[in-house]
Amino acid sequence: MKKITIAIDGHSSCGKSTMAKALARRVGYVYVDTGAMYRSVTLYALQHGLFGDDGTIKTAELEKAMDGIHIDQKLVDGKTTTFLNGKNVERDIRSLEVSNHVSPIAALPFVRTALVAQQQRMGQQGGIVMDGRDIGTTVFPKAELKIFVTASAEVRAQRRYDELQQKGMPADYADILKNVEERDYIDSHREVSPLRQADDALLLDNSQMTIAEQDEWLMQRFKEATVTADSHPSDSIVIIPTYNEKENIEKIVRAVFGLEKCFHILVIDDGSPDGTAAIVKRLMKEEFGDRLFLVERSGKLGLGTAYITGFKWALERDYQYIFEMDADFSHDPNDLPRLYAACADEGYDVAIGSRYVTGVNVVNWPIGRVLMSYFASKYVRLVTGFKVHDTTAGFKCYKRRVLKTIELDKIRFKGYGFQIEMKYTAYKIGFKIKEVSVIFVNRREGTSKMSGGIFGEAFFGVMRLRWDGWTRKYPAIVE
Repeated sequence: MKKITIAIDGHSSCGKSTMAKALARRVGYVYVDTGAMYRSVTLYALQHGLFGDDGTIKTAELEKAMDGIHIDQKLVDGKTTTFLNGKNVERDIRSLEVSNHVSPIAALPFVRTALVAQQQRMGQQGGIVMDGRDIGTTVFPKAELKIFVTASAEVRAQRRYDELQQKGMPADYADILKNVEERDYIDSHREVSPLRQADDALLLDNSQMTIAEQDEWLMQRFKEATVTADSHPSDSIVIIPTYNEKENIEKIVRAVFGLEKCFHILVIDDGSPDGTAAIVKRLMKEEFGDRLFLVERSGKLGLGTAYITGFKWALERDYQYIFEMDADFSHDPNDLPRLYAACADEGYDVAIGSRYVTGVNVVNWPIGRVLMSYFASKYVRLVTGFKVHDTTAGFKCYKRRVLKTIELDKIRFKGYGFQIEMKYTAYKIGFKIKEVSVIFVNRREGTSKMSGGIFGEAFFGVMRLRWDGWTRKYPAIVE
């Protein structure tokens, strides 16, 4: 069963945290304790002398350090446990010293921004429950199950009053009710991420519900959401062009479908005489009919036209994130979620699996092939002024709007020059591009499709691209 992400938002004093923790325990998920994350940052600041003698925070130093603060939450003996840079700090973050310093840390905008990004990375693998006031709208807008919890202000005030009475603490119902109403106004009118029900969130009004009734309602919604998730809907499709890939195609399909994040696959087969398409058809019939698709073409019509066929197919079916990937495992399927995150979570329009952004990350390639590829990218950068390090990379993620904007029928190159032309066109239009460092491994099975003609097309076509950059009017971005 696919693990999903559960986002619970709602008004104060509705019991969100209690129900989120209980649901997480019941279904075996991790409850993301956001308070513990802020406490972890506070612990780091204390351990590294980022508080002055007067208790003020050295904000510039802390902001610089945030990239090196990595927080994870995992189930240990059935309980959510917090790890700071790999070390279990669950006990340390509960100390009085941390408690006394956490409030000013939590008020820093850059801390919130960094922790939201980490929370989003946790959610990529599913299997988590998180509660708050903007979880379904800001932190996990793509959560499979979103719940917005509410109750009348009077009921919530009475619950709070009863709780204080049971603890033997002084309480005035009228004061509590006023406080509840004021908090509702503040939460729903704040500038950053105001409290609101996400359009696709389920409403849970627990004003008249018992705890048992609430738990039963939550479990029913959980079961429905997991059934839907197991039907394999996806916002992402991976396009894999093939010609004689019978040794690899089934393995690469299973590797992609084995990822936690659900991707669909479209195979574009150019009439492979070795029976590649027949293998895909068998997998579609026996196992993957709802997420594996095939377009068959007659003869080798070129890499570029294969991808353009796939792009048009994907756009017609409303996919939001469209990937290019080879069938031969030179592109590691485990890097797909990283490319997805760059576009879906970080706001980039194109994510490139780059061999050269952090050096030369190539394994088992002949030295001549390495030099040809590396210096081809250098040549493209020199001629065009394009700043991408790996201009010929064929492992990419496009946001839908990129492919809607690029005039696909005007793309001229068919071979590896196609990869250069697509990136350069996206760059000239004004799309945001990120290079994600990957390791490229030379194919172990099958035969490479690289040829001198393909390389020549790319080499001489770059000068035409440079001329286009000076003279062509590029289209405006289409949303």
